Amino acid sequence: MSIINRFLLLCLVLIDFIACNSKLNYWQKSGIVFGTSYTIVIETTQKKDLSTIEKEIFNIFNKIDRAFSLYRDDSKIVQLNKNQLVLFDQEEIKVFLLSQEICLKTKAYFFPYKRKLLGQIPLPNEENYPKICNLFSVETFRNQYIIKKSYPFVEFDLNAIAKGYAVDLIKKLLIENSYPSFLIEIGGEICVGNPPKKSSKGWRVLLESSSSDLLNKQFSQELHLHNICLATSGNYYQLHIFNPYNNTITKKNRVVTVLGPSCAISDAYATYIYLTDNFELYSQEYQVLIHP
Repeated sequence: MSIINRFLLLCLVLIDFIACNSKLNYWQKSGIVFGTSYTIVIETTQKKDLSTIEKEIFNIFNKIDRAFSLYRDDSKIVQLNKNQLVLFDQEEIKVFLLSQEICLKTKAYFFPYKRKLLGQIPLPNEENYPKICNLFSVETFRNQYIIKKSYPFVEFDLNAIAKGYAVDLIKKLLIENSYPSFLIEIGGEICVGNPPKKSSKGWRVLLESSSSDLLNKQFSQELHLHNICLATSGNYYQLHIFNPYNNTITKKNRVVTVLGPSCAISDAYATYIYLTDNFELYSQEYQVLIHP
């Protein structure tokens, strides 16, 4: 595992070469999804109608929101938390299975449940974390899947990886449709593809410094990335992270960014490293950038 010490705070992606290279063809879409902003840029070799791709992207947005949003009463996860029978398809159940896998790998520092569950079960520790991560199981039902909870009071919160999982799905969609050069960003979580034609070093990403704020943005680093994803955890812009081992908010004057092949996994690992200071990740495919 390569650990790179940097003074950074990731928040903003700038793609100024698009304006400077008008002869190239770029499809760009920005807006609001999952309560945050998003930007998607696709490089094409010629002018193409990307309306079908755009429709598929919005289908992914809607699918993730309908399945995992805690802010709409008709979402599947809200109904599951109310102990209703909910059918999940193969793609949706992968998010539950991934959350369980990461929970086990991070010894329950990645906590896929609502925080209030910690008032009803013992706090996680080095011995009981497998039992906590396995408070649910998956069963097949009429060619779909259901979640079996160990206790009716178990309620899920998968927001921590659902956004990154959406980024991963859009990345897969673009690659499968022969659009290898792209940038996908949702709420600061990013996946980029092949370098753009006019920037062989990669997609340009600016990183905010720790002294930056909403009214006075300051930048400390510039990265050029390709064929990688990244996600960040830290106490910036008044965002706080709770530690399930003691059920308290953890505040540290630093930010952890993880880079790797999966945005969802990078997000979970960033939270784990932020809370534990343990930089021994479970795959050499992931790198860590730290603001001390």
